[in-house]
Amino acid sequence: MKKAHDSTYSWSYPPSGGSLKGNRYSLNAKHGNEMRFVNHSDEPNLGMKFVFQDNAWHVIYVAKKEIAKGEQLLVSYGNQYWKNRKKVNL
Repeated sequence: MKKAHDSTYSWSYPPSGGSLKGNRYSLNAKHGNEMRFVNHSDEPNLGMKFVFQDNAWHVIYVAKKEIAKGEQLLVSYGNQYWKNRKKVNL
């Protein structure tokens, strides 16, 4: 993953505001696999874990409850993500 940068379509981790080996990283909807399309919810059905393996950091999504086929995958982006963005309730 690339070092964090300010973008409308990315968010930095770790969400606690700390660092991983002194670096900040970002998840970006412009690059990666299908999981880059996981959306935000205040009531997510996924949690996240950060795992260091093969000399790289990986984000692991873990189901918090049973997810039905076709149901949208949702995670909390965290308070830091919304600090400079406007949240729209649909």
